[in-house]
Amino acid sequence: MSTRAKTPPVTRCASCVTLGCPIRPRGDADRPDVAFVGEAPGAEEEQQGLPFVGRSGKLLRQTAQAAGLDMGKLYFTNALMWRPEGNRTPKAFEIEACKGRLLDELIKVRPRLIVPVGGIGANALLGGDVGILKRRGAYREIEIDGWKVGVLPTIHPASILRQPDFFLFLYDDLLKARAILSLSVVDSVDN
Repeated sequence: MSTRAKTPPVTRCASCVTLGCPIRPRGDADRPDVAFVGEAPGAEEEQQGLPFVGRSGKLLRQTAQAAGLDMGKLYFTNALMWRPEGNRTPKAFEIEACKGRLLDELIKVRPRLIVPVGGIGANALLGGDVGILKRRGAYREIEIDGWKVGVLPTIHPASILRQPDFFLFLYDDLLKARAILSLSVVDSVDN
């Protein structure tokens, strides 16, 4: 599936052009093992200017470590780099407007595997409006400007804070991510 072909011809969404992107990605920006792509910043992320620094981010990092991922080879970003008013769910046109920035960022960083966290992150990369419970744990490859990369959606840690039974989904998916990374096929996907 070629993702770039459906991307609008903008590299930054209107909000970032007007306001400047208030959130900056963080982590290993030199070929990380995993790039986590979230939805949009929450209050703590907005305050610190970094993604995944709040309770959800802490849970994600702890679970990634427990699953055996190399913590020094992780990268964190969002589909939207600004917080929607009232902390609402981003609208489809906002996600689409920010998609060019996200794809440009991923091409530059070139993670070995992309793990979208939650439905918004997964839908931004894979298209459609599919719930994360239907997509989580299902590995697939996408193509961005001729670069092929694996994508493994998982549940957003914020949902675990509300429904602790979902923790095993996240943990199992991150174990699967570690297994995928250990296969040589991941390296051969990179063109």
